[in-house]
Amino acid sequence: MRRFLVPRASIENVNVVQSEAEVEEPPPNVVNEFNSNEIVRDPGLRKQIHEYAPDIQDQVRRAYISIGLQTY
Repeated sequence: MRRFLVPRASIENVNVVQSEAEVEEPPPNVVNEFNSNEIVRDPGLRKQIHEYAPDIQDQVRRAYISIGLQTY
């Protein structure tokens, strides 16, 4: 069991603060606005959900599902 535990002294010496340069920035191709009229029916041609900003990903997901539920 001891081989799975990390000694407390080694944990206390770790500096967990990241500098501003190390913080990940969103990729430049992230879309911040969503227009449901621009949805492409073919899943291979449409933008991936992760390419949208996190605050609108749920809206995009719902739109993609509603397109998938419509009959051709």
